Amino acid sequence: AASSHTSARALLLARPRPRPRPRPLAGDAGLSEFCDAVVADPPYGIRAGARCAGSRPQDLVKPVPDDLRRRHVPRTKPYPVVDVLADLLEIGARVLKLGGILAYLLPATPDFDARRHAPAHPALQLLDCCEQPISTKYSRFLVVMRKTASWSSADPVLETRSRIVSMADAPFASLKERIFENNGAP
Repeated sequence: AASSHTSARALLLARPRPRPRPRPLAGDAGLSEFCDAVVADPPYGIRAGARCAGSRPQDLVKPVPDDLRRRHVPRTKPYPVVDVLADLLEIGARVLKLGGILAYLLPATPDFDARRHAPAHPALQLLDCCEQPISTKYSRFLVVMRKTASWSSADPVLETRSRIVSMADAPFASLKERIFENNGAP
């Protein structure tokens, strides 16, 4: 009996222990190179306008009194699709470990050539694009990129951002037009 107890215990100890489940990250993206992967389905604002925290330049920003900060909901402003994509690629380049994967969904029309027109970043290499047809007029693409170079806030963010912004409108050039043309207002 002792030997069967010992062998059962040895089996239990020899079995690999379950790994903790991955948890979504919520927090400051100011940290660098700590993620193995970033998976995103960002709000592109195709049908309903995407928004981000902040105020419009013409709005007067007043400080929030200390006693109201816990319940305070910050103002939001429109979040243009080019900024959504530029921020996504920039955050991916900063937080991914070298060799890490960025995967995101990109809505477009079926004639969109993701290999040629998907936004690029100097620290990220396009690995694959997979189309998911939604209808004969609309598709979305799963874009998968790998981090191939180190990147930090010290790198040329403004140059990179302007390059991303110039490419970011390609998937949406005719998409919004088609949606509104076929369905009326959003």
